[in-house]
Amino acid sequence: FQGVWSHKMRSFLTMLGIIIGIASIISIVSTIQGTNEQIRENLIGAGNNAVKIQLSRGDSTYEFDDYSSVPQGLPVITETVRQKLLGVDGVEDASLYNSRSYADGIYYQNTTLQGAQVYGIDMHYFNTCGYVVRTGREFLQEDYDEFRKVVILDQSAASSLFQEDNPLGKTIEINEQPY
Repeated sequence: FQGVWSHKMRSFLTMLGIIIGIASIISIVSTIQGTNEQIRENLIGAGNNAVKIQLSRGDSTYEFDDYSSVPQGLPVITETVRQKLLGVDGVEDASLYNSRSYADGIYYQNTTLQGAQVYGIDMHYFNTCGYVVRTGREFLQEDYDEFRKVVILDQSAASSLFQEDNPLGKTIEINEQPY
């Protein structure tokens, strides 16, 4: 202690060097951990462990014409393929769906929904994506079996089409077909 008190400036500079060194190590380790977490979120998804697989041709996503059949030579993804996907380590659930974009063509009375994305989903979609239906119901097995034209709207679409009206039980048109 006598040496420390007798050489106050040297002791202060030594402590300052140790403090700066430890702070530098902590900041470098924190930066590396933050960067690793950011990369993990970009690759896997922020808090959502869902992986989306799309059919692509070259650099663009393959688009099917409205109601056309699957192109020749392209295998159809069936329930058997879905079951094989469920057998992969780390896969908890899998869903098959098709999506189409509509610039317009979705109507309720005189109101048009612009720029809508419509999904044709299987019965596993909501569970796989972690979605919950707040009002109304999910699709029933009978809806799939009987090819019922039923629709579930997200909050944005419902408020755009129905403003203040309750959308439950109402009929909308998609490409002039009632749903």
